[in-house]
Amino acid sequence: MSQYLEKLIRAVPGVVYQFRMAPTGEWNFPYLSDGVRELYEFAPEAVYADASIMLACVVKADGPALWRSLQLSLDALLPWVHEFRISTPSGAMKWVRGQAMPERLDDGAILWSGILVDISALKTAEMRLLRLQKLYAAVIEANRLISRTQSHTDLFSGICRIAVELGGMKMAWIGVPNEASQQLDAIAMFGDGIEILRNPEFYARFDVAEGRGQAATAFSESRVIVNQDFLRNPNTRRWSDLGQRHGFGSSASFPIRNDRKTIAVLTVYRADIRAFDTESVDLLDRLSSDISHAVTALSAVAERKHLEEALRFRQFGLDQADEEIFWVNQHGRVCEVNETAGRLLGYSHDELLRLCMADIDPALVAEQWQKHWRALKRDKILRFESTQRTRDGRTCPTEVVANYFEYQGVEYSCMLVRNITELKIMEQALAESQGRFNLFMDTLPAAVFIKESDGSVLYANRYMSDVIGARHWMGKSTRQLFPSELAERMIADDRHALDVGYHVVEEQVPTTDGVTRTYQTHKFRIERPEQAPILGGIAIDISEHKAMEEKIRTLAYFDSLTNLPNRRMLLDRLTQALSRARRHHTPLAVMFLDLDYFKNINDLLGHDVGDALLKVVSARLTRCVRTGDTVSRHGGDEFIILLAEIAAPEDAALVAEKIINAINAPIQIECHTLNITTSIGIAVCRVDSADEVQDLLKKADAAMYAAKDEGRNGYQFFRE
Repeated sequence: MSQYLEKLIRAVPGVVYQFRMAPTGEWNFPYLSDGVRELYEFAPEAVYADASIMLACVVKADGPALWRSLQLSLDALLPWVHEFRISTPSGAMKWVRGQAMPERLDDGAILWSGILVDISALKTAEMRLLRLQKLYAAVIEANRLISRTQSHTDLFSGICRIAVELGGMKMAWIGVPNEASQQLDAIAMFGDGIEILRNPEFYARFDVAEGRGQAATAFSESRVIVNQDFLRNPNTRRWSDLGQRHGFGSSASFPIRNDRKTIAVLTVYRADIRAFDTESVDLLDRLSSDISHAVTALSAVAERKHLEEALRFRQFGLDQADEEIFWVNQHGRVCEVNETAGRLLGYSHDELLRLCMADIDPALVAEQWQKHWRALKRDKILRFESTQRTRDGRTCPTEVVANYFEYQGVEYSCMLVRNITELKIMEQALAESQGRFNLFMDTLPAAVFIKESDGSVLYANRYMSDVIGARHWMGKSTRQLFPSELAERMIADDRHALDVGYHVVEEQVPTTDGVTRTYQTHKFRIERPEQAPILGGIAIDISEHKAMEEKIRTLAYFDSLTNLPNRRMLLDRLTQALSRARRHHTPLAVMFLDLDYFKNINDLLGHDVGDALLKVVSARLTRCVRTGDTVSRHGGDEFIILLAEIAAPEDAALVAEKIINAINAPIQIECHTLNITTSIGIAVCRVDSADEVQDLLKKADAAMYAAKDEGRNGYQFFRE
């Protein structure tokens, strides 16, 4: 039976297989028929040894969808069906349809049993059919466009869009001849890669046969040019870099004619090579023929419309303008008007022809009209604001442009009158808005400014004048308003803000009260259409905030009574000193000391005296060490001293003796003369020592107690 089954499997076109995925995620192929040799070009034994070689053939772009389909089948135990592409070791690209039925095994694994079939031929036929369907749809839509379009521009732009959106092209463009350059100029384009058309190197001369390219050849020879391999064809090889960058596989160019003369070329591109078969070329050629007929018809229509438009031009100028237009003779009588004047003033056309301008504009009574006419005759054109009265007695502000001309020996004025009521309302609203804006800006507790790109000030609010002292700022530069060193820093920050768009800085600025304050300044670029950007800025006084930050830092790292570094700062400095000591192979020393019998002073004389004593001791200790050393208060009457670099342990002993002598000197606190002593423990970190921070502190502490055991008022080195 197994022999018959094996013969049956060999007769199946494709690969019969089983695919197993363990609960751990591990997978393999328990079975593969010999069909895998033809489809994947692998022997079944090779896949059994390394199943990943089959999945490695899957085209990278198809991998995620393939795994998602498997996961869906795995999660729901549904039949698996999926189509994907593979690239075989020989370089062949194939379409594969896989289908399988999953089942859960006793050990929890999922086993798919199914078949993999080569559907490349079917896919090729499908894609060819799909291309033709898209082209048919494009031709139909193009003919709809042709039937309703009214201009060459709309026609050409629409054709390019339809070719891409419906025809399946990657890009389409239409070029017309430029007689000056003897090249085609792209006047319509659509799709991916149209930026290639903005590269002058893309276009070839159509008046020279050598290196002419396909579009120029299609134009000059008025015939269809098909390029089935854009990157390798000798005629387009010079553009192979551009084509590869934009993914062009094949292309075709079709002449567009007007009354049998080629006037343009339609060029289309596909991503695949050999994508233009005979049917596709015929359809596109038919499309270009339809476009040619449309161009011929549009040209005739355009010529007729041009004549009609010339006849209607005068009527349009009279009746369709938004402004009222009056033709007036030298005596001020209305000779002709447009319909707008009658509509806005409430008169009929005939009624207006019986009026003088004084009936419409009260400012142009007889005497004023004579002055107006003399000025108009002299200057030829006058612009002024006036007032207009309608038939029902309403008045409105107007803007008048009067033009002087002569016609057949008679003097006339063509007056264009525009109602500016809304403009006046807007001007008033703008003035009020500007006032509110200025009031708001001048009451802000922050400096606000705007600068030109060259640094000159365009705007500054009252804060700038009252607090910072930037008076008479309009048009002045930063260098004119601030001290030189500060100005240069500001200018550098301004340039950086203009470059990056937004920048925040802290600046120390002297104010009018003689105090230098810290400002946090937000600087930002303000874009302007068709002009260089300008710089805006808001400066906020953060002096109190900075002072509070400094106070917090002091509380965190310094003792509040003695102002000496506290334990946290000591540990930080000791850590750094240890790193330097090991890096430079130099020893250091830590001294731990407290005041002998200090508790008695607190108990007998009070804590105020004790605190005052600690302050004096702190000052004396500080004077006993170098600038680079650290004296810190450990708590109570305990102090720790870090000698960052010493040549030998004897250096620490000299410092200890200096400290003992300084402490032993009498101390006057209020009416009390105090004589105190101190016990000091010294731990030395030698060059070869492995001691860490806490080790040194413990050793110094132990040495201090050894000094107390020796009778106090002395020092001891730590000894193992």
